[in-house]
Amino acid sequence: MTLYDGTSPRLRPCDLNLIDASVCIQERNPWETNDIQFMPKDLVITTLPHKRVSGAEYVRVNGRCRLTILSPSNIGLPYGMLPRMIMVWLTSEAVVKKSREIVLGDSLSEFMRKIDLHPTGGRNGTITRLRNQVNRLFSSTVSLQISVDSREVESGFRIADHHMVFWSGQNPDQKDMWSSSVQLSESFFDVITSNPVPLDLSALRALKGSPLAFDIYCWMTHRFYYLANVTHIGWPALSEQFGASYNRLRDFKRAFARELRRVSFLYPEAKFKITDKKLILYPSKTHVSKRRVESCF
Repeated sequence: MTLYDGTSPRLRPCDLNLIDASVCIQERNPWETNDIQFMPKDLVITTLPHKRVSGAEYVRVNGRCRLTILSPSNIGLPYGMLPRMIMVWLTSEAVVKKSREIVLGDSLSEFMRKIDLHPTGGRNGTITRLRNQVNRLFSSTVSLQISVDSREVESGFRIADHHMVFWSGQNPDQKDMWSSSVQLSESFFDVITSNPVPLDLSALRALKGSPLAFDIYCWMTHRFYYLANVTHIGWPALSEQFGASYNRLRDFKRAFARELRRVSFLYPEAKFKITDKKLILYPSKTHVSKRRVESCF
């Protein structure tokens, strides 16, 4: 393992799954074992909220790119790990099946298995939280602004034209007369299938306990795919991109460095250096084979 900050990641007892995932990642080619999932590039370079956000507007900035997510005030914005898991699954289904109509499943438990989630009941259980986040995500509208010199380019779209969910919360295994489904908007479908970021499913599962670690892994996999030169990124810029849940820059720096070291346990080829003022990235092998990525599309 080569880390340019001279340290090794300190794993907590709850991170033992990282060891199993690391062994699995090193022993197989994810393309050959169908362990590849996809995430929209726009939600890799600018991220969803990590925690509940007040209001109905959320903004993230990455250099010239500005992402705005809007949601009806009575529904609220998507946040946390569940929208990310749903988005990865949706994108993967759209890329593979090349269809805007995505069938979620005949039952709630069937869909939860698809996104590697175990059904639990109660007010704070996974069933309640999933139904809530599905409604938030599919009701959202996205605006993406890109500034190039003095020009502004903006594209806006709803994530879904419509969605139908017939799941039973009391009996998650109950099959319904109609399959639950979502009709992705044409604009959103074009965005997520035009240049999706391929990711290792084992890494995603190992990091699903932390939205920040999940985001860092997706971003580094994408960034190292095309990184040709040593790149310096200041902490304020990283905070604009990732740090929506932190009021103080020093708190974000501490959390980011901790989660980055956890990610590096799964992605030992990633070469970087953490300093007081910035993160330095060195050209590294991407986590997914370039050859297979290029031949996939």
